[in-house]
Amino acid sequence: MQTASESKTSYPIIIATVLLFVMLSVAGWLKWRFESDRAACLMNQRNIQQAMRSYQGINGLSEGAPLDRAWIVSEVFNGIEPCCPSGSIYTWSPSVPAIGTLVAPCPHGKHEFDPGTTKDW
Repeated sequence: MQTASESKTSYPIIIATVLLFVMLSVAGWLKWRFESDRAACLMNQRNIQQAMRSYQGINGLSEGAPLDRAWIVSEVFNGIEPCCPSGSIYTWSPSVPAIGTLVAPCPHGKHEFDPGTTKDW
């Protein structure tokens, strides 16, 4: 049978185990949240790029031609301008960019595509 002093020594071990579990859970959640926001941001940038290339093709525009951002937002995105889940606002190019250059990159430094993945965009 355990004495009162023996049972009290197990409390710090239990508390330390629970705290460790909580810390690991919070760290995992923060990483998941960051990666989730990054993935949503990359998809937004991809969708904006596809909408711009569609607009370019429909109107027969070449590189450097003025870009009608208002038309793209109203027709493709139902009037709701896409924004980064982290709260950043995309910086749109005023003209049709060269192939491989994003029309609306995210100003958040960590939401960038891997090198080489946008070379034919």
